[in-house]
Amino acid sequence: MRIGRSALFGLLVSLLSACGDQEQPRDVPVGEIIGAPLDAAPDPVPSKPATSAPSDPKPDADGLWPIDWAKFIGFDYPIPRHPDLGPEATAEREKHIPDEILAWNGRRVAVDGYMLPIDVDGEEVILFNLFHSLESCCFGSLAKITNWIEVQMPSGKGVEYYPYGQVRVTGRLSIGEYHVQGGVVAIYRIEGESAEPKW
Repeated sequence: MRIGRSALFGLLVSLLSACGDQEQPRDVPVGEIIGAPLDAAPDPVPSKPATSAPSDPKPDADGLWPIDWAKFIGFDYPIPRHPDLGPEATAEREKHIPDEILAWNGRRVAVDGYMLPIDVDGEEVILFNLFHSLESCCFGSLAKITNWIEVQMPSGKGVEYYPYGQVRVTGRLSIGEYHVQGGVVAIYRIEGESAEPKW
């Protein structure tokens, strides 16, 4: 359907008339728009430091503490491209690890995840990274260092590689930077006891 020029002109006049019926803006002093000066703002109240770590889940019947990945990946850990691996610089970076995570250091844990082999002896994996999801392991963007746990199996006790399904790893957890060849390769590490498929 074609609309004639006169009809369009009539529509335009109607719209302009409607706009003219609206309430005109009132004059407002600039001070009301800008608000109070910055020096009138109250001083910021510092947050209270944590007095204790939140309560943990209870260990299972075997004395293993189940890891909740949401806690372990829920913060940023800054690592420069060429980090200073000296003790002072390392300690400064490790201050970014929350107290509730540091509280897990030295515990025997159980954690579910996906294997990415690093060192293989024959058909057995003796060193691998355990990722919280397949996406952070093998697909998409580069994972943050909080997204994996390095697992070292004891000598002579390698495990089978399970490429796609979740495995449950047990062992003793260490928290803090682990350095290899001039770089930070992990901040979570497990001395592995077992790695078994969950299916």
